Amino acid sequence: MSAHDAHHDDHHDDHHGHIQLEYQPALPINNGKVILWLFLSTEIMFFAGLIGTYIVLRFGVPTGSWPAPHDVHLKEVIGGLNTTVLLFSSATIVFALEFARQDKAERAKMFMGITLLLGLAFLG
Repeated sequence: MSAHDAHHDDHHDDHHGHIQLEYQPALPINNGKVILWLFLSTEIMFFAGLIGTYIVLRFGVPTGSWPAPHDVHLKEVIGGLNTTVLLFSSATIVFALEFARQDKAERAKMFMGITLLLGLAFLG
């Protein structure tokens, strides 16, 4: 028996004639990131559908038949203010998280409090 045959026989004895497979993930991404990207992609599709529907409806009606903002009780100033509040609250929660990571609890609490107040302002 040659050395090759002996090695070949040993290989079969160790694995009982089966190939030993080892799982290797295709991407080194943890499950949390995959879920986050899945969520973000569904949000993009959802809002693309909404905005697309608006565009089709808005520009598909005869000229002059689309209601003006004041006809539907929309106050642009309030919408702009709410958008500003949301943007600032997004920034303040990011600051709170960063200070928490730096183990600066007092500053993190301060920015979380500001975020809470901005959230209440948005709701109120």
